[in-house]
Amino acid sequence: KLKKALEIIQKSDVKNQEIIIKILLRFGDRSLQLGEPNGAYSYYKQALETNQLNGKEDLLTKSNILMKISFLFERSKDISSAKGLLEGALKAREDYYKVEHLDMAPVLIRLGSYYARIGILEQAKVFLKRSEKILNESPIKDFQLLIKSLENLGRVYCSLEDFNNAKGYFEQALNVSKQHSGAEEEIINISMSLAKVYEKLNKLKQQKEVLVYSLKLQERCYGHIHPKVSESLIELSHLCMTLDDFDDAKAYSEKTLEVDEAYHGRCRSEVTSTLANLGILHSRLGNYEQAKTFFERALPVLKEYYGEGHPQVNIIDAKLRFVNKKISSTIQPSTLSLSDQHATSNNNVQTTDHEDEEAELKAAIELSLQMEQNQTEVDASTDNGLMASNQQSNSLDEEDELKAAIELSLQLQKQDDPSLLPMYSSRRTSLEVDSLVEQKQKKPDLSL
Repeated sequence: KLKKALEIIQKSDVKNQEIIIKILLRFGDRSLQLGEPNGAYSYYKQALETNQLNGKEDLLTKSNILMKISFLFERSKDISSAKGLLEGALKAREDYYKVEHLDMAPVLIRLGSYYARIGILEQAKVFLKRSEKILNESPIKDFQLLIKSLENLGRVYCSLEDFNNAKGYFEQALNVSKQHSGAEEEIINISMSLAKVYEKLNKLKQQKEVLVYSLKLQERCYGHIHPKVSESLIELSHLCMTLDDFDDAKAYSEKTLEVDEAYHGRCRSEVTSTLANLGILHSRLGNYEQAKTFFERALPVLKEYYGEGHPQVNIIDAKLRFVNKKISSTIQPSTLSLSDQHATSNNNVQTTDHEDEEAELKAAIELSLQMEQNQTEVDASTDNGLMASNQQSNSLDEEDELKAAIELSLQLQKQDDPSLLPMYSSRRTSLEVDSLVEQKQKKPDLSL
């Protein structure tokens, strides 16, 4: 029907330019919906040329068409061209309105986003602050655009590592979203961004409050059994351990296990990270029987997934041997709260406990390196690197040697497949290494 209407108008002696442009834009939109960006570009270009006929160019129409074409370039990852077209769209609106107008805000927000993506952060900040000012001063309120402007400003300030300003903008975005949007997924995303900023500013209690609030929304929005819920539970567990709130850490870890088992199944590799983390948590708190249970569940799945001799397998195997040794030589703690048990263990646990665990881990790493060398032919540069590492390690003391072995083992592990298991992320690995190397200077680090 649209094609027939276009043919009739084009054959007519009196051509209605406005109607032709509308039909061409509809053709372009429909082509885009059908996954035909080249067809959409052709129709949009025809509409732009039609708008320029007879010297009667409508500036608002020109701006709208340029925005549509810029979106096509954005889809094709050509951000530079998309940015240029958007600047043309903004100029057309500035020429039309002569003063700041609400209609400029969406163009300014998109321009700010484009400049941020190509790393020109100061210019991105200029466009976004201009959009924020227009939206706040306009008598007609568009809260959805205001939320986008504030949220993007928060991200730009994060990229500039100005976390105090980022915090202010994310807090404003969250308040506006709560009051005027009500879109739960949007509130969740802003909350998670704000939580990361609180972490950067070391405002850990505020971070916990925001994460708990976000978790409740996620459970309502996605259901209790969902990967995003599991991710939030893991974040909360790690944060609680940092805050020495071990009862909450245990509760969140156990809830993570319930979610992961319900979503992935009891024997999937995704569940082993939670099992191993619970084992490490209980081991550090002196609950060796519970730690043994979790390590024994995790180890067979790791062996099946990675094979004998893999660094992750050997490390958990070493931890299992350590807790078995402790079970046979110590009396289990009474049924105190986890926080009280940790306080007691700090006073009573001797340095030899850590030395035993360190020795087990060291043996596991050495076994991993031995099997890695037997299974893989490394190139000359890698051989040279290992030789240099070995020569250097001769001059290190025992603790530095252990740290070097762990880091080298993890480097070899990443060559296999770094994405297979989330348990040993770079953050957790560095904390695990620090807890071994710095054990004599501070209490054991419980972050996993």
